Amino acid sequence: GNETRAVRYVACADLAATDTAWEVTRSIALEAPLFVLIGGDIAYANSLPACYRRWDRMLEMLSQGLVSPNGVSIALIVSIGNHDSGGYFKLSSDVPFFIHYFPYVRVTPPFSEYPRKYNYTDAAMREITARRKLYHEHVIPGLFIVVVLDSNLVNLSAGIQRFWMHNVLASHLELPFSAAVFHNSMYPCNRNYEESLPTLQRQDWEHVFSTVRLSVCVATFIGIQLVCTLVVLMFFSLFVFIISC
Repeated sequence: GNETRAVRYVACADLAATDTAWEVTRSIALEAPLFVLIGGDIAYANSLPACYRRWDRMLEMLSQGLVSPNGVSIALIVSIGNHDSGGYFKLSSDVPFFIHYFPYVRVTPPFSEYPRKYNYTDAAMREITARRKLYHEHVIPGLFIVVVLDSNLVNLSAGIQRFWMHNVLASHLELPFSAAVFHNSMYPCNRNYEESLPTLQRQDWEHVFSTVRLSVCVATFIGIQLVCTLVVLMFFSLFVFIISC
């Protein structure tokens, strides 16, 4: 029929388990969103093993604070940021916390970005078989799809990730709304537009977003971007909190 359903969700990033962040987390929970999108830079541990307590505090805040008034834990959909990976173009084996706390998808050959036809060292093969795919999709049947992307932190924006994203979004064109969330903005608002990383992402993703008519795109580092249409906001209660540490 013509029934319209609303989805209430929160988009945020750049977290830190400060007193202010606790207050905001509790405020989010009172609204009882269906899920929370986190666009990276969660605990600011920078993949340093010595900073494990930052993750302890953050996970305590999220698990205890994100509980709705009726006692339901609020789901998290999380993308990786540079302060989670400790930099760009990192090996998954060099990311000790994020990949294990948010293991959405495990990738094993032949689905790795590295073809099996080549000869690898034992260390390289261990890296391949342990690699996590940090891009994944989540679907609300009949209404909404969100794709979570890795903006060149562990998985490349080109290659398999781009191919996967196009196939997933193109296979859900019947859904009225679609969204993408990732960390690094393709259209930075306070940095040089021609910097290498946003330029690379535009080359890899812009055409795909246009082809599949993406409804809304949230990039949470150096700028938040909304693409294609604002009519989405008529149907979705979208709360955007940028929590600074």
